[in-house]
Amino acid sequence: MIECDGGGGGSGRPGPISLNLTSAQLQSKFKHASDFGINGNYSLENAARFAKALNDFVHSSDVIVLQGMFRGQPAIFYLDPKTRLNVIADRAGRFVTGFRLSTQQLDYVLKKASLGGGD
Repeated sequence: MIECDGGGGGSGRPGPISLNLTSAQLQSKFKHASDFGINGNYSLENAARFAKALNDFVHSSDVIVLQGMFRGQPAIFYLDPKTRLNVIADRAGRFVTGFRLSTQQLDYVLKKASLGGGD
């Protein structure tokens, strides 16, 4: 398991203390790595770069944190409305997915804090 240190850490931001990323989940969601600036095929090196990019993103000052629902399950959205990049974790801080939202998805997440049904 790869743990990305950080979280709210005094910033007053809600969210998990760390974003927990498993190798299996990173590999499964690597198809979205290019959204975070990681190009090339999956490899251990690119997986580590993807993990760092996700960690850097969720701790960015441009990111807003919303608690809501993803596919009918409680979730935390780490969202940059300007770039439409979004990382989703479960309430325990486990990485679920991350990708660039469409304009329609962005509007829905901002209004409903929900994505993928179940709202």
